[in-house]
Amino acid sequence: MLMNTGLLDNEKLKVCSSKRSVFINVGRGDICTEDSILQALREKWIGAAILDVLPTEPLPLDSLLWKHPQVTITPHVAAGPLIPKTVEFIAKNLQNYIHDKPLEYVIDWSKSY
Repeated sequence: MLMNTGLLDNEKLKVCSSKRSVFINVGRGDICTEDSILQALREKWIGAAILDVLPTEPLPLDSLLWKHPQVTITPHVAAGPLIPKTVEFIAKNLQNYIHDKPLEYVIDWSKSY
């Protein structure tokens, strides 16, 4: 299990209250819960939420996030423009692997990134 699950809980989102930041999640849906997002909006710790990834996917039809006026939900396509660069990166690393050269952007599992 990765260490980012639930990383942005209410305590951390509350820190945003002085600026009413916009919470944008295009990385990991499980970094915070739906309840945490809704409470942060209710308490005005954040001014809005833009969500490309969600704690539960697909997001249930009865989720309060769908109707919340400060929430924008996108269809999990934030990485779309990066696809050509991603393919290029994978091809280069594959060639490095085949030719026993060092790989780029190796994950350090001890640091969880």
